[in-house]
Amino acid sequence: MATEVYFRSGGLNCAADLYLPADLKAGEQRPGIVVGHGFSLVKSYLTEQASHFQRLGFVVMTIDYRSFGKSEGEPRGQLFPLNEVEDFRNAISYLQARPEVDPGRIGIWGASFAGGLVSYIAAVDRRVKATVSVVPVTDAPTQPTQLPRTSDR
Repeated sequence: MATEVYFRSGGLNCAADLYLPADLKAGEQRPGIVVGHGFSLVKSYLTEQASHFQRLGFVVMTIDYRSFGKSEGEPRGQLFPLNEVEDFRNAISYLQARPEVDPGRIGIWGASFAGGLVSYIAAVDRRVKATVSVVPVTDAPTQPTQLPRTSDR
């Protein structure tokens, strides 16, 4: 079971689901994991992954980037990689400030587009102690592309 929380990023409120381990004792601190989604999903699609890490004893936070899901931001679904990096890093800050989290034991997990993001974040943010990048997008076009018409082939 998760609790919806919000953290600030880029001047906006970003939505997240926070999963606490069932056996967490008062005053205890556990490692934390921030989990991000690919560019066509939202945090609610990460329930299975988050629940798995939660059962293993981690404090887990799945996030919606700004302009995605329940987070603020216009236009909706706008994808700027460095904004998502900032959102991830602000989610790490939020998670580190939670009393249930050991701030020195933070990991990040991302699949698809977020797999590329977490690889970059781990390289620039020393707070990250573990990274999982699942089928990462690491070489996507930066400009809109158009496929050739069948008659052009």
